[in-house]
Amino acid sequence: MSKIAVQALSDSLFPDIGSEITPADLRAFNNALIDDYQEEIQQLTTAEINALTPPIGLLVYNTDLAKYGYHNGVAWKYFLTETPVALIQTIKVTVTSAEILDSHDNPVELLPAPGVNSFYQIINITIKRSFDTTAYDTNVDGYLTVNSQNIGSLLDLSFTQTSYSFQTESGYVDDIENQGLFFTTLTGNPENGDGELVFYITYQILEL
Repeated sequence: MSKIAVQALSDSLFPDIGSEITPADLRAFNNALIDDYQEEIQQLTTAEINALTPPIGLLVYNTDLAKYGYHNGVAWKYFLTETPVALIQTIKVTVTSAEILDSHDNPVELLPAPGVNSFYQIINITIKRSFDTTAYDTNVDGYLTVNSQNIGSLLDLSFTQTSYSFQTESGYVDDIENQGLFFTTLTGNPENGDGELVFYITYQILEL
């Protein structure tokens, strides 16, 4: 806004103000300036914005994009106005030795059912296999399941040292609505081992 415009606005707001300016007067003046500035930037299209020679930090409203933006000295950057589809979360779940030894008869819940019309999108799983004193034997094929269907790769439970592994792929699974994520073994309960598993699961809850 030019100095002439500011003076005209001041004269129109305070024609007979005299020498005393109150805080309320200043607030009114500032609000009028802000309203006028917002009206100006809301009229700018992408072409008009690109034609500017802006100072660093200049704020604009792009009517083509329906977004506020600013100039960083090199290019225009626009603020994110959309709401993310879903929050990406990571949870840590520890499966004890007792749970592993009973994991075929009673699969261990890693993520609870997300609710009606919702499902989990598993992004990544990091698994820490913590060896204690004795390796598991018999029925050592561990799996992650959704709706009793295997996802990801085989998890070998016959480990003899502490290690980390990653799972980023998942198998094709039917009927995923409101289904939790479980750890189980394929053919029967493991025997004899005393280590534990720690799962770091990164996921989103999406709506159908």
